[in-house]
Amino acid sequence: MMVLAALAPRVFNSLIYNDSQLLPSNIPPTIVERYVGSAANQSYTAIIVNSSGNVMDELAALDGMIMDPHVDQLTIYEKYVVSRYNETVDEYIRMAEANATEELLSAWNAMNSTCMELSKLNAEYYGQLSLLRSTQSALSRYVQSYNSILIQQLQKANPNGNSSLIAITALNLLNEPTNYSSYMEEYAVQVAKALNGSAVDELTPSKLENALIHGYHAVEASLRSKYPLPFTKPNSTLALAIALGPSRSGINAAVAGLYINDSPPLIKPFLPQIACSSNITGIESQLNNSIRKLIIQENPLPSPTSLNYGLINGSYALILVNSSSTRLYSLHNDSIFVFNPSLINLQLINMVENDVPTIDKVTGTAVLSMLFFVLGTVMGPLLVLAMLGTADAASLGSIYLLSKAGLPVYYLTVYLTSPIILGIGIDYSLLILGRYLEERRRGLNREEALGVVRRVTIPTILSSGGVVAAGLGSYVFSTYQYIQVIGISYIISVALVLFTVVLVLPDVISLLGDRVLWPMGLKANTRELSTKLLVRLSRKSVDRPKTVIAIFTVITLASLLLIAKTINISSNPVNMMPPSNPVTGLRLLETRFPNYLQSTAYVLIKPGNEAAYSAFIAELSTMKGIGNVTLLDHNSSIILAKIPIDHSVFSDKLIGVYEELSGAAGNVSRQYGVTVLIGGDPGYKFFSVQAFEDQFYHTISLVVIALVMLMLFIMLRSALIPVRLVITVLMSMSWSIALTIIVFQLILRIPTYYLLPIILYSLLMSVGTDYDIFIVSRVREEVMRGLSDKDAIVKAIDSTGPIVSGAAMVLAAAFAGLTVSRLFILKEIGFAVAVAVAMDALILRPVLVPAILVVLGKWNWWPLKVERKIERAAN
Repeated sequence: MMVLAALAPRVFNSLIYNDSQLLPSNIPPTIVERYVGSAANQSYTAIIVNSSGNVMDELAALDGMIMDPHVDQLTIYEKYVVSRYNETVDEYIRMAEANATEELLSAWNAMNSTCMELSKLNAEYYGQLSLLRSTQSALSRYVQSYNSILIQQLQKANPNGNSSLIAITALNLLNEPTNYSSYMEEYAVQVAKALNGSAVDELTPSKLENALIHGYHAVEASLRSKYPLPFTKPNSTLALAIALGPSRSGINAAVAGLYINDSPPLIKPFLPQIACSSNITGIESQLNNSIRKLIIQENPLPSPTSLNYGLINGSYALILVNSSSTRLYSLHNDSIFVFNPSLINLQLINMVENDVPTIDKVTGTAVLSMLFFVLGTVMGPLLVLAMLGTADAASLGSIYLLSKAGLPVYYLTVYLTSPIILGIGIDYSLLILGRYLEERRRGLNREEALGVVRRVTIPTILSSGGVVAAGLGSYVFSTYQYIQVIGISYIISVALVLFTVVLVLPDVISLLGDRVLWPMGLKANTRELSTKLLVRLSRKSVDRPKTVIAIFTVITLASLLLIAKTINISSNPVNMMPPSNPVTGLRLLETRFPNYLQSTAYVLIKPGNEAAYSAFIAELSTMKGIGNVTLLDHNSSIILAKIPIDHSVFSDKLIGVYEELSGAAGNVSRQYGVTVLIGGDPGYKFFSVQAFEDQFYHTISLVVIALVMLMLFIMLRSALIPVRLVITVLMSMSWSIALTIIVFQLILRIPTYYLLPIILYSLLMSVGTDYDIFIVSRVREEVMRGLSDKDAIVKAIDSTGPIVSGAAMVLAAAFAGLTVSRLFILKEIGFAVAVAVAMDALILRPVLVPAILVVLGKWNWWPLKVERKIERAAN
């Protein structure tokens, strides 16, 4: 046993915490996983940031720290939104630039033509005007000379002379020939005509003036016809308006003004620059820049926080990392929460492993204290605890060897074997020590007292151990190998306890004698809450048995009603964990980002039938919480597809999802004659929880009852006592579950873990029978000595009360040690078992059991009879 004990520390490295790793290889999820391969293990990590400032700045900082591919509001914004925006804007700008450039070139060509026309008109106008003015200037000198000559001739002429003739002859007096002679001739003729042959003395100054003016106008008209100005051509007015020798900017502005109203808005600012310009390349660049600025101004890039991708909710932002590496957990702090299933499992492992030393210390201290109190000695408790501690270590070493043999060991196995070993081991040890002390006080010597122990007590212990082993070992009837390992581990644990208590402890007592009771020796006195109180309760019980049975029945019915109406069973381990960074991350995903909380199912169709696959997809369309199906493999042999599920991998809802998917698979399978299997997270959840529960409640629990009742019948030679014992155990179980619901569900708001009723049932149906066996065996013994049924019952309670109640308190303390764990799984189990054991030993056994025994009377021992010594003596 010491060799096995030395292996105990190694068992903790071989435990399995993930339920999916424990399932058989022939169920649909494990079959499908072989086809899916490594993709089945792919997962993501969710990082939730609670921002107190600029969330984009915090995301940018984290983006630089996360090496794996990931998605968040910022990466989507930069990778998709910004690039798409730039692509769209660039395309729009290219189109706008092309159109604007075409319009710019068209305007430039048109304005260049206008510029050339204006320049030509301007030069033509001012050239003609210059010739006209120079001719007018020269001609005016001749006109003045002529006018002077005409006036002189009129003054010299006869008063009756003809003024018109004088005007004609005056022209001949101009001595100089000139290029303007024709104009002067016309001038003289026109003046003569205007004078109209008037006599000189009749000629007035005004008439002369008018004649001269008329002549000049006629000559001016001739000049203008010879030097015409372009007033009738297009833009001639503008050409005249820009003056002689115009500046470039003047022409540009004038031309731009012609086109300003008919040009597109984009190119209007550039008209003065392109008018009359020989090169517009630089202007095109300015236009393009203007277009870009205008388009961006009218269509600005949206801010990262304005986009709704479901990755930001209030002050919380979500980052999805395409990796399940636990190194990402290093990013966590008070405002950054990191979640993936691996982290939850790692947290579970760490919590369990870190809680073990605390549980062991608390349990050891509590058990040792109870032993000191019950036995009233020091040596006995220390010896018992040392021997059972060795047995516990040997049990762990045996479980380690099972794991080395390739058998899967579930982590709860090792955390339940220790309380069982301590519980039943101390029960049996107290029974032996108590009986030894009782017989020594009656005057028997050491060997005689040990003889009574070996003859009377040890057979009872062996029988009880057989019942416990049968009850706990019934797990071997499961089809799940890890459940079978639990059963084997329990059988080994019970065997080690029996070896320690039945073989080792009597030899130690034989060796040490009364020193096992040091320092009190035979003055030691077994104590419990109050033997006298228990005796009084049992006396009242046997006096009014039907009333007692009625009261207990009402309490049980009330407990069952409370359970039926309020129990909330959960298989989600996260619900049973205290707050931590990954747990908080999962809670934030559930409340803030439910659309990104997913698990994965797989469907496998053999052989690959497209019609069957289409039919299955059609079945999925009626289901809620199912995402878009992705085809992974498609050939003549198989069709494999991936189905996103809108629940976490831990969610209890996956069981219902699997049942729906499995129902659809069954319909398709029957219709098309193909094999359709459902795997992935829903499959693992269903088979690790629902399928196991069905197997336990429909098979294993019945096997437990059958084995326990068979063992009790063989041991007690009674058919009714085993039935009554099972009923009372179930009563204490209902009370315990009801109290657990009140404390954990109604007060602490923690659901009931699905394994609690299973573990409680198995423990109470095996360990809980000990106390009944001790009492009934003593009742039978006292009846055989000649006492009446009532007296025998009271005597049995009086004799076994200190041992039974003390052992119950020790066992309750052993399981209560689990409540110091941070995991509510262990808290619930420890609380429920401790309460059940305490109520069973301190209330049901001393109160209800006597009442039932009295009511049944002689039928307690049916089909056999118990002969009293007094009856034999009478015969």
